[in-house]
Amino acid sequence: KANIGVFASDFTTENLLAYLSTSVVAKTGKMILVETKSRNVLGATWNESAVLVSKRTDCGDFKNETCDVHTMATLDNFTEPILRDAVDALGGDYLYACNDAANASEAVSCKTVFGKGRDRVMVDITGIRDRFGLDLRLIVLIPERDFLQEVWERSDLAAIIASVVVAALIGLSVVVVYFVLKPLKRVEEQLYASANLEGSNDEDDVQSLFTEVANIQEAYKKMSTSL
Repeated sequence: KANIGVFASDFTTENLLAYLSTSVVAKTGKMILVETKSRNVLGATWNESAVLVSKRTDCGDFKNETCDVHTMATLDNFTEPILRDAVDALGGDYLYACNDAANASEAVSCKTVFGKGRDRVMVDITGIRDRFGLDLRLIVLIPERDFLQEVWERSDLAAIIASVVVAALIGLSVVVVYFVLKPLKRVEEQLYASANLEGSNDEDDVQSLFTEVANIQEAYKKMSTSL
């Protein structure tokens, strides 16, 4: 009967770990289950073993044999990039200690965010405790880009389009100003020449009416002087 009880408990844990191994969190999110007292990792959603194997050379009756030693991994033993970033940013103690509920039957949620800009990661830690002393933490890590990538891409595209439109408008404005000011510049030169009773310097241009009037006035003055 006692064995059946143990078997039932182990079977439930295996189901939970099987669920973790097949779960998909957003697009690139990760989920990991840890035990707080031993700080051991029980399972995760990525394919990385929670059991570490090392070699010992003092095994056997005469302590001269080599054998494999199996130990449970902790958060510090995993190489998953998003978990490494979480441990470096928040510290392993935070991930283990968050949601240390006073009531053994209570399960509360702890949420935070780390990272900057578009590399921010949301963290959700749920405490799992029961009357048998099970004290676990389910850590969920989800990059914000899993939800906002499409929004960012559209925003970047809109910014590029806006920049192209502004550049085109500036270029068009320069062209319009050039073709509008060029005739005005010509009119300005002609008016200035007329005000100073000067003729056109362009040999191909026909003398303007103002130049003709000035020539007539000059001729009239010479005629008056001669008389």
